[in-house]
Amino acid sequence: MPLPQSHNVSKPKVLLFFRRYASSFTAYSWIFGRCGRIEVHTMAPETHPIRHSKWVDQHLVFESDGELVERLVAALEEGGYDALICLDEPAREIVLEHRDHPTLKPYLPFAEGSPLFEAAVNKVKFQQWCAELGFDSPKSFYCSTREEVQNAVAKFDYPFVLKGAHGAGGQQVHIVENEKTLASLLHDVEGSPGEEWIVQEYLTGAVGTTIFVARGGRLYAHCSVKNRVCMYGGIGPSAICEFVVDPEFERIAQAMAEHVDGLTGVDWMQHEDGRYLLIDPHLGRATPNAVIAHMDGVDFGDAMYRALSGQAPSVPVPQNSGKKVWLMPKSLNLIFEGRLGAALRVANPFSRNVRVFFAGKREWRLFAALTFEVLSGNLRVLLGRIRRNMFQSKTSDRVEPDISNEG
Repeated sequence: MPLPQSHNVSKPKVLLFFRRYASSFTAYSWIFGRCGRIEVHTMAPETHPIRHSKWVDQHLVFESDGELVERLVAALEEGGYDALICLDEPAREIVLEHRDHPTLKPYLPFAEGSPLFEAAVNKVKFQQWCAELGFDSPKSFYCSTREEVQNAVAKFDYPFVLKGAHGAGGQQVHIVENEKTLASLLHDVEGSPGEEWIVQEYLTGAVGTTIFVARGGRLYAHCSVKNRVCMYGGIGPSAICEFVVDPEFERIAQAMAEHVDGLTGVDWMQHEDGRYLLIDPHLGRATPNAVIAHMDGVDFGDAMYRALSGQAPSVPVPQNSGKKVWLMPKSLNLIFEGRLGAALRVANPFSRNVRVFFAGKREWRLFAALTFEVLSGNLRVLLGRIRRNMFQSKTSDRVEPDISNEG
């Protein structure tokens, strides 16, 4: 695919594009900036926490989605960037939506005509694409109507998984354990005509992510982690993960690198027979777990510098440390989910092989802003739940007049 030409080989420039979310994504400025050889610019909403980062050379802002594409195009035309990195799913969404714009074309993560323009945002098409590459996925049936879902679930015993073909971060993922849950979800399916759904076998093996840097069809670095504790009851983003190494992960990274540019990744599950089954693509956008790769000896910032400056790949070998890492401050969500005790039993922060990633070096102001967001957001939800419960209690205690014998 055509790649932007470096305007300053000694110090390439990257534009980190945040459309909505923050969390661990904000550490990407530190990943790229800490080596001192990459000039880091960001584009984000005016109030986004990334404005607090010490590793950003220039902050660009937008006030609304209405002006976003115009602002992004202008920045790319004027900034002479060597790469555009979409941090969150909404950022990737708008870039792919406007992929025919001549200014955006050189910065797209996929070659023109690539099936990944569809497969990267649709789990159904992604699993079909993986099959063409020779990679397995969980046993799945793809459905677009309630009737198709009902026919598919008849092929599984409980529990099984029902999830939307679109979405990220555990959205629209449901573990169906009984008929009552299924009946409720079928109502949701019926209420969303045109939406694709996946009915999938339920696997109990490890779930994880293989993260990599690729450019021009070549692999520059990779690292893999498995989830130890996830948010949203175990089906959301990982709050605690563990470094893992397997020759299969490098094979996955090598295969994906031939089709995508950037620092990105792919999720997998391990079958009981040991096989790794590919499930969800991050392709074309960032993965939160990339921010801890340095703890296992992989420097994604250095890999990106070599990729942007046209150097030959020199793929570092992960240390296979087996370290477990808490991702802060989003791990604080576990307190409000009532799962902190269980998380401490999985990974005691005072254990020798457990680490806590707070933020990049010198990023305490950014860390404080992110922590405030996590705590205030959870407190708003908690107070809202308390108010609803109080209202329902008062309603149930109210005595209604008996009018059956009135008159």
